Amino acid sequence: MNSIKEQLLALHHSRYMTTRNLYKLYLLQKQYFPKQNLLSLLPKIHLSPAIAKEIEKDVSLYYENKVSDGYSQQNIRTMTILDQDYPESLKEIHDPPLVLYIKGDLSLLQSPSKRLAVVGSRAPTEYGSKVLNYLIPPLIKAGLVIVSGLAKGIDRFAHETAIEAGGHTIAVLGNGFFHPYPAENTKLSEFIGANHLLVSEYPPPQMPQKWHFPARNRIISGLSVGTIIIEGKYKSGSLITAYSALEQGKEVFAVPGQILHPNSEGPHRLIKEGAKLVAHPDDVLEELIPFL
Repeated sequence: MNSIKEQLLALHHSRYMTTRNLYKLYLLQKQYFPKQNLLSLLPKIHLSPAIAKEIEKDVSLYYENKVSDGYSQQNIRTMTILDQDYPESLKEIHDPPLVLYIKGDLSLLQSPSKRLAVVGSRAPTEYGSKVLNYLIPPLIKAGLVIVSGLAKGIDRFAHETAIEAGGHTIAVLGNGFFHPYPAENTKLSEFIGANHLLVSEYPPPQMPQKWHFPARNRIISGLSVGTIIIEGKYKSGSLITAYSALEQGKEVFAVPGQILHPNSEGPHRLIKEGAKLVAHPDDVLEELIPFL
């Protein structure tokens, strides 16, 4: 019988296996049926016989096509929540990803207190870019690894600024490695995968979907000791990341902006709700001293 790790990976590749149902199977196996094959537990999560049959077909194809061997040949590492090197900070969130796909420097996952998320608007102003250039180099000098989502705008600039400052960066994706998104970040994605670290909870062949990105944000904050928001509208992905950080008990920082610009709505809302106002790199570092 294949190991539970391989079973998780195979099920994770099924078109008919939702994240929620996979988690149900994992908990059932862990808590009540530790010696049983995960496939044998499908009836216990009340799937229809037709869906269960399709899942079984997909699992068979995964093994027949030796998918995991193909990933290894492309320097893609698979990691499950069962692995010893799975990030402890992710295990602590209420909905940890059961499976991660990783490309790059795995050591960047081993120091949770050294990781800081930086996220913001996909359409930043010149002010937002200047803020990044002002804040990130001192944070890099203090030994922090910058985590972001490789989206347009602030995310991309955060990765680039960290690299230019001689630091390290982790990009958490809302897509599989075989489908870089957005396309304009393809070269940067390849560079990070070769020299830093790419992380995704989606199998490499998975196309990006709209709902992937809000889910991705919990991993950005979950990997990090704190999250900085630099520009973002009242309702934006960066605020989803901030609230994920709050739910996870992490530090949240916000950079104030021009009061008449919509990109300032998100950070100002967070500051009103208790986020630490950031006007200088030391505003971040003094809060993180216990973790560094």
